[in-house]
Amino acid sequence: MDPSQVRERILSEQDRLLDLLDDAERVAVQVRNDPEAYPVLHRIAEDLESELSEFFDIQEEILEPALRETDAWGDIRAERLAEYLRGQRMAVYAACRQVEAGELPPWRAADELEELVHVVRVGLVRAERHFLREDLLRDDLVTIRQTGG
Repeated sequence: MDPSQVRERILSEQDRLLDLLDDAERVAVQVRNDPEAYPVLHRIAEDLESELSEFFDIQEEILEPALRETDAWGDIRAERLAEYLRGQRMAVYAACRQVEAGELPPWRAADELEELVHVVRVGLVRAERHFLREDLLRDDLVTIRQTGG
């Protein structure tokens, strides 16, 4: 897969996730106004955990190797991506598990999910800035003209 295709795929998946994050925020507000809507929050937490986990898997599968090939800093970028993904996975797992387990009162579960949505949104912006720049994931190769004798 070409670097630009990797970038496009990740950004496309990210756009899809933004819709789910919007839904999660709406449901959190709904639960705060009507605690009986908690089962909807429970389902959206399950969806978030599943979809975000899949998104992180895709990044590990296609973005990490693409970053390694970018330039002399590629290995460092790939390690930073892996570190970022570990942190995101931990945040998602912790928040979603609490909501899914029903350990929190509805208003607190709504707060937890809203906080998770905020953390994920900030992470997506950060990841795009650091790992998905167009000047970083480009298809053209820069070669040095060589002459031989």
